[in-house]
Amino acid sequence: MDILDGVPQAVTTNCTGGEVDPVEETVNTAGSSGLQYDPLTMQYTYVWKTDKKWTGCRQLAMKFKDGSTYRANFQFTK
Repeated sequence: MDILDGVPQAVTTNCTGGEVDPVEETVNTAGSSGLQYDPLTMQYTYVWKTDKKWTGCRQLAMKFKDGSTYRANFQFTK
């Protein structure tokens, strides 16, 4: 479970360019945020609680201890 280098960051970004892919799966696990690992599927899941006031675009950046960084862009609507 010790794979993240720091805390994932969400920053405001512009909404231009890139693909738009609707969210097909959501996780509603209030109270259990953070990194989880499922040994049966050998997959990590990061439960991320967003602010209900957010609109526009945000980028979630996750930095890993191996030096890699992965980013995902999200567009929020009300």
